[in-house]
Amino acid sequence: MKASAWFFSGIVGASALVSISGCAKALAQDTVKETKGDRDVELTVYKEDFAMVREGRPLDLESGRNKLILRDVSNSLDPTSVLFDWKKGSGDVQVVSNTYELGVGNSSGLMKRLQGKQAEMIWNSDNGKEGDRMKGTLEVAGDGGFVFKTGDKYYVNPNATIVAPSDGTIVALPTVVAEVDSKSKSTSTLDLTYFTRGMSWSADYVAKFGTGAETLNLECWATVTNRTGTSFPNAALTFMAGSPNRSFRDYDSADAPVAAGGVMARKAKYSKMEAQAYAPVAVGEMYAYKATSRASIAPAEMNRVRMFGGEVSVKKDYSVRLPWIGEWMYGNQNRRQSAQLSVNFTNSEAKGLGNPLPQGTVRVYDLDSEGKPVYVGAAEISDTPKNATVSLTLSNVFDVYAEPSVVKTSKVDKHTLRYQISVVLHNEKKSSTDLRLVQPFSGRWNVVDENSKHTKLDTNTAQWIVPIDAGGKATLSYSVDVKN
Repeated sequence: MKASAWFFSGIVGASALVSISGCAKALAQDTVKETKGDRDVELTVYKEDFAMVREGRPLDLESGRNKLILRDVSNSLDPTSVLFDWKKGSGDVQVVSNTYELGVGNSSGLMKRLQGKQAEMIWNSDNGKEGDRMKGTLEVAGDGGFVFKTGDKYYVNPNATIVAPSDGTIVALPTVVAEVDSKSKSTSTLDLTYFTRGMSWSADYVAKFGTGAETLNLECWATVTNRTGTSFPNAALTFMAGSPNRSFRDYDSADAPVAAGGVMARKAKYSKMEAQAYAPVAVGEMYAYKATSRASIAPAEMNRVRMFGGEVSVKKDYSVRLPWIGEWMYGNQNRRQSAQLSVNFTNSEAKGLGNPLPQGTVRVYDLDSEGKPVYVGAAEISDTPKNATVSLTLSNVFDVYAEPSVVKTSKVDKHTLRYQISVVLHNEKKSSTDLRLVQPFSGRWNVVDENSKHTKLDTNTAQWIVPIDAGGKATLSYSVDVKN
């Protein structure tokens, strides 16, 4: 096959095979320059399908006009966000224009680009060798198939290989092309910066109780997902916590490789990276977590990076939220209500952390009788600043529960009812515990009698904390006047 032909194999339409070759050679004209050597990649990744890519690309420039071919860019690049700068020779070099070529993406897109061009059709013989050749014009049908036209005949979706000449105007993969004026011949490094979709990160936490269950070993991990269709080798990583406003133009196209490259359809690989992040740095109203080690981010992969960790002092909280007083009047009394387990701690240096905590899922493990970790529950935390309190509600509790009942209801006056409440509390655990009971009210209320002092959480809620011995039970009794 001649060097001037593109070589690309794939089923097109119903049954045709297209052959194309020489993409790099067709683009490599006298004025064309491609970057050389390794890219110096920096990735700033945000949480909501958004990232900023900054790359240093070394290249040699000729005096005068240079056409720079910048490959290995994201399939989801925003062309309006592309920035150029020079680490060396910035006063002598100027970018005068740039173009973003989406690429053909797949064989169907390629066929559309070749419409109306002269081509050859090769019939395959039964022995696998090349058969007869036929010259003609390539035409595309509306149903996604194609038509090959010779002088006096049309061949509709032929079972053949199409060989089309390349004129250097067709680019297979997404490419940025920049026109550069250089006052002299020089070696320089081009800084290429752009925004892209297809990349995001999320935080998740692994928390393990210590032996005494009064400490929690907390680690924060970042998971980076790359659906840009390109790799970023040996990249410096920065994770941004926060949600900046942004304007992103979506350049979707029938020829775009996002839909055709199979990136979204491929099963994501999953790997761990041994990078660890510095303490976060405030950037505007957000926080930036910079990894101390570089990592290679391959397409269609999910990579995990350890961000930070620490041991915090925690307090376990067992609580029962009692039903509204009115509900007890409709047959809901005497029902057993399991306590919920929550873990509370303060995000402070004194407690063992002190870093702003990005939003994420916390998965908590406790130790069994053999000292092995057992999963006990998970909870979500929002972006949490330094010195704020974190409360994680993990699970229902088998061995701690309450049995509330209305002992008596009486009328105090025309608008007031008095409820006499009894709540029997059970603790089947091998250790004593405090059970926190939360009672919501509707209307104006006033506790007139109680065997344990309550606190008022807000205008509609009272709270009691009652100690219960191991394997024992206790009773909370109180009377409350409720005005309708």
